Amino acid sequence: MTVGHISCKCGERIILDGKPMGRASFIENPHRYLRVHHIYSRLVHDPVQCALDCLVMLSCRSFNFRLRGNFDGKHHCELLAFDKFNNSVNFETSAEYHHYNIMSPCEHAPCQHGSMCVPLYETCGFLCHCSSEYAGKLCEVKAPAWLKVNAEDVCFGARDESYGEFTLQYSGKIMSFALAHLRGKVTCHVGGSSSFWGCQEGPDLRTFLTNEKNKVIFPQTSGIQRYRLPGVRSDSSRLIFNNLSVPLKVTRGQQFRIWYDEDLRNNSEKDNGGRTCMDIHALYI
Repeated sequence: MTVGHISCKCGERIILDGKPMGRASFIENPHRYLRVHHIYSRLVHDPVQCALDCLVMLSCRSFNFRLRGNFDGKHHCELLAFDKFNNSVNFETSAEYHHYNIMSPCEHAPCQHGSMCVPLYETCGFLCHCSSEYAGKLCEVKAPAWLKVNAEDVCFGARDESYGEFTLQYSGKIMSFALAHLRGKVTCHVGGSSSFWGCQEGPDLRTFLTNEKNKVIFPQTSGIQRYRLPGVRSDSSRLIFNNLSVPLKVTRGQQFRIWYDEDLRNNSEKDNGGRTCMDIHALYI
C-alpha cells in the first residue's frame, strides 16, 4: 500500500500542516501483528492516517492497525520504532490487526544463509548481519575467505601525511590483510633506489596499516619501524601480514589507513618520495 501518494524517496523531507515528514511507501502485511512496545498510539479513521502519523514521528518504522473500529468507526493505531526484520520472533499472525512497514530492499530477502537483513531507511539500502560461518555483502561467501575490501585503488606516499585510506565493504571478523601491488614505488631517499613496500629492494618493510585514529593494526610489532615478514620482500607483488592472535571485529563503513613508517612517525621524511597504489584484501573468518 502506498500511503497518500507518497513514493519511496529516502532521505527527503516534506512539510504537512507545519510538521516535517518523511517520504515512504508502506507494505501491508495482512493479519499480522508486531508485538513490541509502541512509541505512540491513538484512534484513527484509516491506515492512511496512521501512516501519516508514522511519517511525522522520525523514530517510527512501522505500525499496527486494528481492523475492527469502535463505536464511532475509529481504529486503534500503534506506532512502532521497530520493524519485522529485526524483530521477526515477535511478528505474529493476528485476526484483529494488519501490520504495515516502510518499504525497503529487505522485502526481497537479499541476505543469504539465514542472515538478518537490516534496512537503512535513510538511503533505501540495507546491511546483512552474517553468522560466524559466512561473510560478504550478502553473506554469500563461506568463511574463511579472502575478500577485496576497497572500492577504489588505495595509494600512499612517503611524506606529508600522504596515507592511503579505504572503507570496509563488509562486516565480520578479520584475521589478516593482504596488500596487492598495482603500480608505483616509494623511497626513503629521492634519487636513490625505491620499492613497493619499503625504501629499497630487500627484506625490510616499512608499510603499516592503522585505524582511522592512526593506531597500528598491522604489523604486530613494537614501535613504528622497519620490520620483516617470512617470504615477503619490499618488491613482492603481495604483502601479506601475519594473522592476528585475536580476530579483529569490524563493521561495514569502518575506515583504515595505509602509511609509510617515517610519514606515520612524522620523522626523517623530508627526502622521501614516490607513491604506491594497491588493492586490499582481508581474511574473514
